[in-house]
Amino acid sequence: MRSVPNSTASSFMTRPRRSPSETLSEGTSSIGFGILSTLWRKSLRSGRWFLIGSAEKALYRCALWIAKVRGCIVNRGLVTQVLEIMRHLHGSIRSRITAAGKERARLLLNYNNRGGVFDWAPQVREWLHDAAYVFYLGVNSQP
Repeated sequence: MRSVPNSTASSFMTRPRRSPSETLSEGTSSIGFGILSTLWRKSLRSGRWFLIGSAEKALYRCALWIAKVRGCIVNRGLVTQVLEIMRHLHGSIRSRITAAGKERARLLLNYNNRGGVFDWAPQVREWLHDAAYVFYLGVNSQP
């Protein structure tokens, strides 16, 4: 049996495991097999896997295989493409509603700014920056 130096073993043992959402939020230089397989299983269960195209599915499965064989993916081009697919797979109803609400709030902010609405109703500007109101706009927006 091989012995591992203490410095390597201690850094490996103390390194926290990242979740898929943490991987997506930070700029990562590598993606491990654990994160890819967890997100793949979750997307299969939620049905998000069936909403992406066949080319994205093939690339993701290839990346899953590479990460399984080599331990992680470090190629910058492949990492960026896989991260984009992961963003599609990780999206939830809430995130889609919030994105639609932000888009609608941005349009209303530009429209009302040009129309001079904020001069006589300054509360509207505050509403357009309120998270609950932005979510409300997303729920009531047309798909």
